Formats: sequence, C-alpha cells, structure tokens
Amino acid sequence: MAGIFAAWLHEILGPNRSGLEEIIIPIPLASARMKQRGYNQVELIAAALASMRGQPHRPRALRRIRDTGSQVGLDPGARRRNVAGAFQADEPSVESKVVLLLDDIVTTGATLLSASEALLEAGAVRVFCLTVGFAAG
Repeated sequence: MAGIFAAWLHEILGPNRSGLEEIIIPIPLASARMKQRGYNQVELIAAALASMRGQPHRPRALRRIRDTGSQVGLDPGARRRNVAGAFQADEPSVESKVVLLLDDIVTTGATLLSASEALLEAGAVRVFCLTVGFAAG
C-alpha cells in the first residue's frame, strides 16, 4: 500500500516550486512501537514518495528522544503535552532545507507540531506536513 499512498501524495503535491532543496522525513516511531511492529509504515511511504519525486529521503534526520505513550483517548491538550519535546532533528541534514514531514494520520496535529518545532529549531527553512489521513479527535 505504500506505493499507492505515495503516488496519491505525489499527485497532490505537484512540483517543487520553492527553489530550495526539499527533503522528505517520516515521523519516527517510538522504539517500543518499532520493536513491536518491526517496521515504520510512514517510512515506507516516505521512501516511495521520495523516489517518485527524485528527492532525498532522510529517515534519520528526525528522531524521538523520548518515548511517548499512545495518543489514543487523550484530549488535545494532553496530546500536546505527551509529545512536547519528544523529537530532535539532525541540524546538518535539515539546515537550509524545505522539509516535507510525513505521518500516516493526523488527529489534533500535536505530533506534527512537536516534530516541526524540532526541525525549525535545527535550521529547516520551512516544514510542510503531509498525512495520508485525518481522524476526528
């Protein structure tokens, strides 16, 4: 399914018009979730999308520095607190770049906001958030 979702996102995005290098970064899973699942579905989609767009895929440019509990059942404020400060970006990978930050589902946007803040603090010029779906939350 990664290729199908990537093709759909590629069609929505259109060409890079920023004039700056765009890199594609997936939201990293918490280590416990990664061990449990064995793969990060968002990373698979990001890799396929990067290939279609001819852009760098940088799955290691953003990492979770703190495992976060599940967001399921949390209200918007609790979600923001749960992921606040949970991410750290690799400055050399993102500095002066436009980042296409990819996640599978957005509910309140707390995860994307926290990750975007880390990317901007590390020198990204702009961060665009892409998701495959939206869940009312």
